[in-house]
Amino acid sequence: MLRFCKSLFIPFTLCFVLFSCYVDKDPYLVFDSGAYDYNLKKWNKLECDNYSFSYSIQDGSTGPQSNVFTVTVTDGVSSYTVKDPEGNTVDPSSVECEFPTVESLFDKIEDIRADDQAFLDTNPSGIVCYELECEYNKKTGIPESFSNSLWNTGLYTKGDYKVTITNINVPEQYLENAGN
Repeated sequence: MLRFCKSLFIPFTLCFVLFSCYVDKDPYLVFDSGAYDYNLKKWNKLECDNYSFSYSIQDGSTGPQSNVFTVTVTDGVSSYTVKDPEGNTVDPSSVECEFPTVESLFDKIEDIRADDQAFLDTNPSGIVCYELECEYNKKTGIPESFSNSLWNTGLYTKGDYKVTITNINVPEQYLENAGN
């Protein structure tokens, strides 16, 4: 019975997501601004200036970005290393680090939200909605992933963009000081 329920979960979830984009006639944005605000406040409450994380980007318009960036912030100063798909170190000066801090992750989410809404406000023909999904680390509030998809009347997405954040490391002292 459990296996049967699990096998139904994905189709029902997919139907819910598709239906949620087709409820209204006008284009609109699906985004949980309450979760965004809550997690941004959680991060800011930590007042953390020493941490690290890794990230990779997959952009549907240009294909996956296979490099993995590892960001280290020490006393508020950011540095990063880059690895290619084979795990070889890449010269950091040859690639741009789009997210040098946790704040830049939150800024990107806000920029995407604003750009999506501005586009939808033009009432584009054939566009149903943008969906900006974010997942956050429960202890720190740091985004663990965010993705942006454009749903049009053809029931498919275009312009998929996904950032995956891994290896989040925040020293325990910050978590203790914030009461987490």
